[in-house]
This record gives sequence, structure tokens and C-alpha cells, in this order.
Amino acid sequence: MLAIVLRRLIETSFSEYNVVHVTNSAAALAQLPLQPVPLAITDYHLPSSMDGLKLAEAIRARSPETRIVLITAYATSEIEQAAYAHGVEFYLPKPFLLKDLTLVVRTVLNWWQGQQQPHETD
Repeated sequence: MLAIVLRRLIETSFSEYNVVHVTNSAAALAQLPLQPVPLAITDYHLPSSMDGLKLAEAIRARSPETRIVLITAYATSEIEQAAYAHGVEFYLPKPFLLKDLTLVVRTVLNWWQGQQQPHETD
């Protein structure tokens, strides 16, 4: 139930962006070749054989430019260290404040838009 509430909160809070919700790690990885994915938000605990750390590693291998947020209710220093070792840029332990997630999303997407803009040459 919490996963559904969190998903709807994210979709509602970031409705001005093209939010793509997927239900498993295979579907997440399948999105990468279809369109640019500036940001992936994943939970540590996933309903598949791949946890959020393995998913982060797979995303990093397929799409190095994608920034990754790992959220987790299993917040330990070991998981946090492993997250960064697997290519996660942002680690948010649950419960987290929506304003913290908003800051991360806006920071990443502003950076992404800056990278996508043609740069003037001197």
C-alpha cells in the first residue's frame, strides 16, 4: 500500500515532467533505449530478484548519464556505502521529506536541461 501512495505522490508532485512508472526492474531497464532517462528513482527493496543496488548498477552500465536516486526503509551505513559504490548519486532513507526529493529532482533535471542545450561557441 505504501508503494502505491509513494508512486502517486511522485507522479502528482512532478506532473510537469514526463514521469514513467514501471513495476519491475526489467521494465525499468527496457525504458533506457526508448528515450533519454535523466533520472531514475528506485527503492532498495524491489518485487523481483534484482534489488535496487543491482538495478542501479545495471542502469549505470546501460545509461551512464542517468542519475539515480535510491530510497529505502532499510537505512544503514552499509547500504548507503553500497549504494554509492553501485553508482547511486542520491540516497534518501525513508521516511524522507517531499521537499528533499523535490530538491534532488529539480537539481538533476536542471542539470540535464543544461546539458541538452546547444552551447554557444566563442
